Amino acid sequence: MSDYRHGFPPAHGSGPYVRPGSSPGRSDYGNSFDDDPELARLLGPRTSGTYAGGGNRQQIPDASRRSEPQPSGGRRRRAAQGTATPPPTARPPRTRAEARARAREAARRSKRRFIDYPRADKTGLARWVPSFTQVAICCLFFLALGMAVFTYAYIKTPVPDPNEFAEAQAVIYQYAGGRQDIYRDGENRIKVSYEQMPPAVRYAPVALENRTFFTDNGISPKGILRALWSNLKGGSTQGGSTITQQYVKNYYLTQERTLERKLKEFIIALKIDKQMRKDQILEGYLNTIYFGRRSYGVATAAETYFGKPVDKLTIGEAAVLASILRSPGFYDPYIGNNGKLNPANLNRLKARYALALNELVKLQRPDWHFTQAQADEWKRNFPMPKPPVKKKNELGGQRGYIVEMVNKELKERYGLTEAKLDRGGYRVVTTIDPKAQRAAEDAVQKEFWDKAGEVDIPSDVHVALTAVEPGTGKIKAVYGDKNYLTRPYNGAATAGGAQAGSTFKVFTLAAALREGISLESRFAGDSPYYIPTKNGASSNEPPVDNENDKDWGEGPDRRIDMITATKNSINSAFVDLAVEVGPQKVKQAAIDAGIPETEDLKANARVTLGTASPSLVHLVNAYATFAAEGVRATPHIVEAVYDASGEEEIPPEKEIPEPERKFEEGVVRDVIWALRETAEQGSARNTQGAQRTVAAKTGTGQNNESALLVGFAKQLAAGVKIYRGDGHKPLYGVGAPKGNTTKRLGGGTYPARIWAAFMYAALRGQQDEKFPEPAHIGRVLNPLPEPEPTPQETLPPEPSPNPGDGQGKRGDKPTVRPTFNPGNPGDGCGGLFQEPCPPDDGGGQNPPPPEEDQQRKQGSGDGTGNGDGT
Repeated sequence: MSDYRHGFPPAHGSGPYVRPGSSPGRSDYGNSFDDDPELARLLGPRTSGTYAGGGNRQQIPDASRRSEPQPSGGRRRRAAQGTATPPPTARPPRTRAEARARAREAARRSKRRFIDYPRADKTGLARWVPSFTQVAICCLFFLALGMAVFTYAYIKTPVPDPNEFAEAQAVIYQYAGGRQDIYRDGENRIKVSYEQMPPAVRYAPVALENRTFFTDNGISPKGILRALWSNLKGGSTQGGSTITQQYVKNYYLTQERTLERKLKEFIIALKIDKQMRKDQILEGYLNTIYFGRRSYGVATAAETYFGKPVDKLTIGEAAVLASILRSPGFYDPYIGNNGKLNPANLNRLKARYALALNELVKLQRPDWHFTQAQADEWKRNFPMPKPPVKKKNELGGQRGYIVEMVNKELKERYGLTEAKLDRGGYRVVTTIDPKAQRAAEDAVQKEFWDKAGEVDIPSDVHVALTAVEPGTGKIKAVYGDKNYLTRPYNGAATAGGAQAGSTFKVFTLAAALREGISLESRFAGDSPYYIPTKNGASSNEPPVDNENDKDWGEGPDRRIDMITATKNSINSAFVDLAVEVGPQKVKQAAIDAGIPETEDLKANARVTLGTASPSLVHLVNAYATFAAEGVRATPHIVEAVYDASGEEEIPPEKEIPEPERKFEEGVVRDVIWALRETAEQGSARNTQGAQRTVAAKTGTGQNNESALLVGFAKQLAAGVKIYRGDGHKPLYGVGAPKGNTTKRLGGGTYPARIWAAFMYAALRGQQDEKFPEPAHIGRVLNPLPEPEPTPQETLPPEPSPNPGDGQGKRGDKPTVRPTFNPGNPGDGCGGLFQEPCPPDDGGGQNPPPPEEDQQRKQGSGDGTGNGDGT
């Protein structure tokens, strides 16, 4: 046997291979493998002998005997000793790189695999079947991984804040007194405490849904596994959650049906069960669960299905509600048959109702004992739920206008932002009187809209009405327009647009009386009237015309007293009086009465003609100041606000100012005198349909663009406004027989009739309170000149049986009125000391239509128009 270097045999012969000319210990490639430490490391240590060139050499068979078997145990011994033996047929490496590669491969094959998969000792498909040990190891690994992940998720998942939906409740708007709802906005949900729920209401859902509720730790492992399997199959979860889990889902999470949400629900339920008592969890669950018919919470469900508060529910009714909540669409007997009774649902409900009673028998609680005999008795007395109420859009009609006004005040006075109102949980008691509100809606409908078949009422005509309680400012009725859903613009509460017209003349009277000017004073009655300057000269402003250019003056100076001017709404007299008093004082009187100071409220002579456009609410409240004997109140529609429990009142951030006296008693009494005369004998005489003592004033905007009637009784002030479009479109022909486009609509016509019908119905049953007598304050300006005496023969005076005292004064009001004689104002009737004229239609003669008289400066039908187009 010949030895050779590193275990590689020579090419020929049996002796050691040594390249000619080389020394022993060198390879035939000119390099000694012993000189390469890395290659020596890969080939492994020598166990006996040495390589060529020194020491004992390994004896390797020559090439002719390479295929002979090795000595017994030799190969195994060498493998154990770490020396790799090359295959018998392998040729020697030609390069050092090849030698290294062979050495690495031999080392790799000699190492044992960490995981024997595919299994080396098996063949075919069996190689791919894991062993029991491998399966057990994998299960333990994934279990440990899952526990680690769950622990991490448990630590990192906080209990979130309640979601907005769970906290959202209805904002309940109620009529005055809080006994009748106007509207519920938002989720139909009423929260009640655990103690307010009868035991049957608490325990019926527990008996049906989660009998282990009081003993479990808040979770259902079977439920979460079922959800996992369902998600893996189809991507959605199923039921089976505990009451705690359902509470977490409704109160803290969303209704999203995914595995992630289910895992969060699982973790939070565990935490909630440790943080809260079981009664708290059950209370939250019963206040958030959905019962169908837009009802959230058991208290709302009690009202919806049985029309009673939750604390009045019987055991049977509680069992019915518990039966429905699992699937309202499946158990509600009025679902699925177009609102009619659904026999299939009813049968399912009765079966589940019987199950609920049986489960209640099994449930044992300290405050609950229910026998099978009681259950059988209730089975024979099934409580039938009420049919659902068919609801139209609840903001239709006048509700939308009222809610809009209430919300505006809630934001301004209570700081309840839109976000807070969306969250809900408030009970708002308004000032709206249900009787007055019905009266307003009926009056407008019957006295105007129902006439549409007889007269012309274009589609762009609008009607508004509001009523205010004198002395308090409480808004008692609102009619914003025909329907909030189709006409959301609130004509009662919105300023701008239609002018106030001659209703503003009352503030000129108040300003004059404040300045000590009697209403028996006489002012210009001629038409046109040229507005003078401060020095008495005529100004360059366009003149003011009366209705139909009518001259109302009496005597040589063509003046007329202010009572007659008020009754007939004579423009020239009021502008003359405003100049006398001072326009700034007229404006201030309007502000003191309750008119807001706006841009269009200008201090000029025409302020008395009502060129400003305040809201109807503010205009009516200003008149209410005189009804309240000069005390001005702030108009408001919110009486009180309560929290979600409905018991604790929420204080406003801004208090309503206390009512304040703005006009002295004498001023008020004489203003009421003028308005009473107008209501009884003047342009507002159609208000007599109210059948009580009233005071009122008509108003018609320039070019007949608006028609108003504002007035009051002692208990209530009200106003009606009719306008067209945005308030700048003439009303000619409106309310007239179809085809008659020239007839004007004045404040003494439809507005007065609507007003009278409303006041009659709203105050029916209340005492007719009288106004105080006039005070006749102030000095009389421009009295009627006394006629010059006619020369005649002087006769001796005859003694008088009842001589006077010679103390009579000019301007004193006669104590006895002469008997009534028909006639025309200014021609023996209608004056201060004359009888009233026979009634006409409240608007004087019909003016020509605008297109026929464009050059004519036309006043309004009741004397409101200013004649200059401004």
